[in-house]
Amino acid sequence: MRTRTMIKYPTLFGFILLCLVSISAGSCGLPKILYLYPPLSFYASGSSTVILVHDTKNYDALEGANQSFKGYEIFYRIYDTESKAISDISLINNKIDIAPDSPDIIMRYAADTLKFLRMKNSSTSSQPLITIGNPENSGQFDLTLNQDSEWTISGETLGISIDVVRTITDSTRLSFSQKSNYLSSDSDYSGTTDSPDSLYAVFFAVAYAHDPETIGQIVYSIPVVLSVPIQF
Repeated sequence: MRTRTMIKYPTLFGFILLCLVSISAGSCGLPKILYLYPPLSFYASGSSTVILVHDTKNYDALEGANQSFKGYEIFYRIYDTESKAISDISLINNKIDIAPDSPDIIMRYAADTLKFLRMKNSSTSSQPLITIGNPENSGQFDLTLNQDSEWTISGETLGISIDVVRTITDSTRLSFSQKSNYLSSDSDYSGTTDSPDSLYAVFFAVAYAHDPETIGQIVYSIPVVLSVPIQF
């Protein structure tokens, strides 16, 4: 993980102004922003498994045991038509092409415009979904889309499998695998048909960190979007 210099005032006057503002801190340096690397890989393996590979460059040796980088989040949206799912993949990838250095802009677009939601651990609301305790070590995580039971995430650094669930308010319909759980009024479902015969999931993954210079501020990487929707 690295920081990048954020130049807010490109003119000489602006730079002088920035220095005047920074005098109380004893520095005339430019502000820094936290930069995260997205997952090294995020891809479908067959029709029921999605694989996320950790990028060890998110480890910063200078931070020691108190790493800003915490792990990865997976965001999703469910569709009842493949064409709409493919369209949204194209839209978010286009936004990434337009703003490749602005993950905050991309994440707002994905959440506010395309209505993507974060996948949740069934037993805790804590973030991130995939916690990386030793980011200097490589690791792979498998999201398994089980047909008749809860979807799970497993990985050697997790030690155990975790069940993952939908981000909706009705606690009786949190399971991804049950098609009868999907209603047109659900916030994570774009379809107009309740309990459809076929569903398509679109996923993207991001690295997740806490900015050490801004208490509680969440930082994301640029998303990596699964290239095709997965039918289930």
